[in-house]
Amino acid sequence: MRSLFLFFCLVVSLHALKIDISYGKEQGKPFSIITLTHNSPFKCKSILREEWRSSFVQCIIDSIPESGFLPFDTKFFDVSYQMIDKKFHLIIKEKDKYKQQLFYIPDDIQESGFFLGVEEGLSKTWQIVGYDKEIPFLSENKNRGINFPIELAENKYHYIGEIDTDKKPVITSLGADYLEYLKVKDFIESNSYGPALNAIAATFKKFPNTLFAKDLLFFQIKALYHLKRYDSVIDYGDNWINHYASDSSVPEVLFILGKTYMHLKFPSEAMYYYRRIIDEYPEDRFAPLSKMKIASQLAQGANTGLARIYFSQAYQETKNTNDAIEIAIEWAIFEIQNNHIQNAEELFDKVVKTHPEYFAKEQDKSVRLLAFLSEKQMYKIAALIGQKFVDHINKEESSYEKILFLLGKFYEKSQQFDDAHKVNLQYLKEYDGYPGAKEVLSRDDKLLFKVSGSDKEKIERYDYILQKYANTPEALKAATLKAEILINEHKYEEVLNMKKVLPKDNELYNKALALLINQNIKEGHCSLISQYLAEIEDFKYIENKMQAFDCLYALHFNSKAENLVKKEMENKESPLYLDWLYRDAKNLYKLGKYQNSILASKDVLSLAEAKKKPQYRDILFTMFDALNRLNSPDTIKIYGELEKRFEGDKRMLKVYVTLLEKNTNVNTAKLVYAQKLYELQEKHKIKDYTPFVEFIWIDALKENNDFQKAYGIVAKLVDENLGDSEKQKAFYLKADLELKLGEKVSAANSLQQCTDIVAESSWKILCEKSKDLLKE
Repeated sequence: MRSLFLFFCLVVSLHALKIDISYGKEQGKPFSIITLTHNSPFKCKSILREEWRSSFVQCIIDSIPESGFLPFDTKFFDVSYQMIDKKFHLIIKEKDKYKQQLFYIPDDIQESGFFLGVEEGLSKTWQIVGYDKEIPFLSENKNRGINFPIELAENKYHYIGEIDTDKKPVITSLGADYLEYLKVKDFIESNSYGPALNAIAATFKKFPNTLFAKDLLFFQIKALYHLKRYDSVIDYGDNWINHYASDSSVPEVLFILGKTYMHLKFPSEAMYYYRRIIDEYPEDRFAPLSKMKIASQLAQGANTGLARIYFSQAYQETKNTNDAIEIAIEWAIFEIQNNHIQNAEELFDKVVKTHPEYFAKEQDKSVRLLAFLSEKQMYKIAALIGQKFVDHINKEESSYEKILFLLGKFYEKSQQFDDAHKVNLQYLKEYDGYPGAKEVLSRDDKLLFKVSGSDKEKIERYDYILQKYANTPEALKAATLKAEILINEHKYEEVLNMKKVLPKDNELYNKALALLINQNIKEGHCSLISQYLAEIEDFKYIENKMQAFDCLYALHFNSKAENLVKKEMENKESPLYLDWLYRDAKNLYKLGKYQNSILASKDVLSLAEAKKKPQYRDILFTMFDALNRLNSPDTIKIYGELEKRFEGDKRMLKVYVTLLEKNTNVNTAKLVYAQKLYELQEKHKIKDYTPFVEFIWIDALKENNDFQKAYGIVAKLVDENLGDSEKQKAFYLKADLELKLGEKVSAANSLQQCTDIVAESSWKILCEKSKDLLKE
């Protein structure tokens, strides 16, 4: 049975002309009808122009449009106008892949009940039908018989308008705001979130009391989320839920809020929304998805067992096919990350067997999934998914070539050589002349050899030679060929394990060493490759030499770092010369070459000033340390520069400590530097130099007879997390200052707190003696 669902919007565009736009589906295929009515007859006609390669309808109305009439477009039509000889020419063009057909509606159709469908002169009513491939309810076949008229009876079928996001019928007598609503809806469905937000704002400005406020605000939340404007999502999302608490879209908004908080790194807040969905809307589509999100969060911790339970529940409870696939894939990724490969393979196998078309529909997700599987060396699954991808995708899409290119590699890596060869031939047939064809051809040439003699078999053969003909030129050649294979397979550590048969000065050995270093540097794993950095002598194959230097410096391989930096500083015209000079100055200090470090630091400051790069001024810290090591009187001068340029900087802590240690017998210096060190610690909320700084400052204040200020410091100090001996000293100093301030009762209490600490120390003995003296 054919079904027709219609919904209407009315746009009043000029005096006495009405434009009604209706939408519907016939056998699942969408169509749209524009009905033009005017109180005076007017002419419409279909025109085909070659330059547009499509037809358009032109209607001429002897009238002037009202102010504010603007061109607009829908899914099926582009509607615009021109004023020619003071007449309004309305132009309706078909859009994209759609077609349109003009229908003449006679003025007496309601009275006669007959409709011939023959285009004649003028009429007060015209209709334009937009459709995809077949015009709804009619046939485009031309009959050779008599054109009998048809009688139009009253509509005997029920119909409903378009349903809103709450799945309720939209009232059919809507105003112009409905067209704006449709525009927003189209933007959201086509993932055009920026234009959607602009359209929503414009709609509310034009129609502040629009009937579609709830739906527009819902679309706004979705758009804001996809545009990563997470703070706004939280504000609007909570407000929307408060206003529309009974709406059926509440679970989706809660789900969006949960994902938003996850992006903002507030997992506990996200869990609140996910659990709320599960508790309040257990039958809703987003309940299983929430369980999936909870499972993913649990998977990041140690509770993998509970995560697996949530994944299982989510998968079993969902009734939505796409959601089930998403949950299964997320679950499979979790299993891979926890080394339960068989579980992952079973999940992927279910998806591939039941919904093989999914991977072609969700291209971006599939490409990311294949990258993940390749990274995890799950080539068998990657090949399975990649094959389904190319089987179901349109070959005209760019992703087809990309995945077909990788598919041969996946098959090869998973030891499915015949399938790899088949795919490679398919690629070469379809993409001969493409940039990737050369690599595929090379790969396939090796593959053909591999079928009769794989790399594994080759390595076995080379190992045999190494054993049979040890310490011979043949063995060295076998080791070299084996190393080449291992490097091509990125098995750099295995190359380095060949030290006995592959000399350290061998080109391939150093290449493997450098490539392994490159790989770990990219991933920020300096500490994991300290032994390799210690070995490397030739930096030729190092890709990012500056990052390599930074690793060497961080791991205290300063001599090796010096070799690298000298080579890179040979070209003084290099744009990176200042960067290298800066690193050289710091490295020279680490090597104990203080005078050279000072000279290099001065050059850095001079060059940084000339190039207007103030970020290099912190080399003053290195210069300060070097001058201090040489006991130079210029140390205090550099301190002045540091105080002027880096006041409040966390790195000044070490400067103040250095100055305190140099001036232990100068009370005025201790007063200044101790106070600065103490205040800087307070500013950065750290306690690295507590109680060191407090004890020095208290001592200096006491010597300066500033007992009240000293007492304020020690009163705070006793509440800090100190060692037993340090706390006993603090209570002793507190008691001493209380006595000086005439507070004997408080002093006695402080001494008692000192002796109550179980640990034995010289400060406890002093506290006990002071208690006795105080009693006397």
